[in-house]
Amino acid sequence: MRKQGPGSDLSGLAEELRRCHEDLKRARADLDKQKGEMNEKMEALLTLKKSSAAKETEMQEEIKNLKEQSQKDRDELEKIKESSAGGGKTVVDYGSNSELQEANSRLRERLARMMELMMGDSRQSVAALQFQLEEYRERSRKDLQEAQRNSKDRLAELQRAQGNLKAQQEEVSRLKKDLLTCSEERDSAQLERDLLSNRLKHLESELDTEKSSHTDRSREIRGLEDKIKTLEIELDEEKSSVELLNDRITRSRDQVDQLRSELMQERSARHDLEMDKSALERQLTLRVKALKRQVDESELEVERLEGVRRKVLRDLEEQQELQEALQAKVSAMESEIKRKGLSSHRSTIGSALSSEDEDGFYDTSLSTILNESHLQTSNC
Repeated sequence: MRKQGPGSDLSGLAEELRRCHEDLKRARADLDKQKGEMNEKMEALLTLKKSSAAKETEMQEEIKNLKEQSQKDRDELEKIKESSAGGGKTVVDYGSNSELQEANSRLRERLARMMELMMGDSRQSVAALQFQLEEYRERSRKDLQEAQRNSKDRLAELQRAQGNLKAQQEEVSRLKKDLLTCSEERDSAQLERDLLSNRLKHLESELDTEKSSHTDRSREIRGLEDKIKTLEIELDEEKSSVELLNDRITRSRDQVDQLRSELMQERSARHDLEMDKSALERQLTLRVKALKRQVDESELEVERLEGVRRKVLRDLEEQQELQEALQAKVSAMESEIKRKGLSSHRSTIGSALSSEDEDGFYDTSLSTILNESHLQTSNC
């Protein structure tokens, strides 16, 4: 049982090292899988960025169309005013005013819808980026913890393997001591055999000289011969044991050399794993910083678009108030014209011209607002 113990221990140690190699292979496969998932996340982010750019282009095109429609409405209003002035009409056409109101209402509604769409898309993009960032952070944290746990497990297994190797080395040292003891016993037996042989020769010489009177010595010689045979048998057995011990020591040395080689390979693989883990941590840190920077830029863009929307709504409300004031003034002028009759025709014409100047100021203000909106959209 004692002869089979070191061999079984060495087999268990080799099996443990083989499991360590398999665990390292699985850890590397997990790292490759994480890198693939990271590349997929980057592709998804690029796709989201392209779709956001396409939506922004569509919004700019819609704004351009709205501006063109507003310009057409203003041109039609100018034509109506010119036709009214050329025909000598003094009463403002209520249909034109209603068309102007409808055009302004359509423009305001379109601008409001456009801004709501832009704000909704921006909020959705920011929410999606934040969700992806949180998900990526959580997954990175879990992967890092798993890698740390695996590294600790590998380190513990390596320490156990080193402990087993140390135990095997101690076993080899003990076997060497046993071999040395056996060698000393063999030398002692050989010396005793030589002494017995010399004594036998001496007794044989005495036997030749004193054959007749040494019967007891003959029995002693036979006993000594039997003892010598017994010692020779024991010596042969000791030689066989020594040969077995030598073979066992040789096999133990080979196994120790193999274990040392596997231990060096395990240390090299562990070093590679540490390097891969460090590179992955640096890459994850850079990805997280990039995603945070994108989220900050998106939030700033949302705040800026919100300010533009509020400014456009304030300008539209001011223009609506100005239009209502002009409408009241036109109604007052019509009432005054009906009262005064033909004698106040010239003064009414002058008032109409003044109203046209104010309408021109209104058109100029609306054009200025639209130009500012266009410039702000271009800056976006």
